[in-house]
Amino acid sequence: MPKDISKLDQKTQNAIGKFKDNPSIYPYKKGKTTAAGHRISYDETPGNENIEIRHGKTGTEVFLAPNGDVYIRSPRGDVNIDAAKNLNVGVGTNLDIEQKDNSDKMVINVVGNAHLLVEGDTHFHTKGNRYDLVDGEYFLTVGNRTTIISPDIGIECEGNYLIEGNDINVTGSSITTTCEVGGEIVFDLFGSFVVNQLLPAAGTISFQTGGNMEINVGQNFDIIVTDSMDIKCLGVGFGAIKNSFNVECVLGGASIRALAGVGTIYSVGRLDLDCVTGIYLN
Repeated sequence: MPKDISKLDQKTQNAIGKFKDNPSIYPYKKGKTTAAGHRISYDETPGNENIEIRHGKTGTEVFLAPNGDVYIRSPRGDVNIDAAKNLNVGVGTNLDIEQKDNSDKMVINVVGNAHLLVEGDTHFHTKGNRYDLVDGEYFLTVGNRTTIISPDIGIECEGNYLIEGNDINVTGSSITTTCEVGGEIVFDLFGSFVVNQLLPAAGTISFQTGGNMEINVGQNFDIIVTDSMDIKCLGVGFGAIKNSFNVECVLGGASIRALAGVGTIYSVGRLDLDCVTGIYLN
């Protein structure tokens, strides 16, 4: 039976090549050929014992090799296996954890497309590592819920990473987002942006920036503090000395009120009050 071993690994090639140089010797090979070209042969030549069944019209063959390998070849049609109940395939007896290439393996080579239809559940159990390599695009379509359980998950994306969902929840004891130098984190919102600290004593919500921080509000900006609020401007920056704290109202008024307690405006240096229409103290 002709065999193409060019795409096999060296170990398999050596196993197949053991009987290639052992020709049949008369009268060890016996067989029968029918008028339609069907042939059944039994070869008992020492070192080349094999059995071959060949279909005369199509060339379909079943070959039992000297080393115990079984070959089924259908050059023109399909190979169909139907089982009323279970189809069990057992492969290999040797497992080498350190040198995995020495382990027995199952190799499936499909020249065209491959389709697998399972009308029930599908279970894959891999005791070692699993590697999926896709040269093209990868599409995963799930009709219901998707659950991934893993101690660690890492995703490396060299291009765009997009997540779209109606309701996205992220839960974790420690969540860190790192943006590389020159990068940018952008939140484009058509709705609300809410940060809730459910336990007041749980910790502190902190915003730290080594550069500038800008907050642009199209409408109202409300800050409600239950206890106290401290704003400290160190006045240590780059360039010429300038005012450390500025409040400017283009339209409307500016009001500072202490409904209970004492309202204090304190300055170590000079205190300037400039008003176009006058100063009123009540």
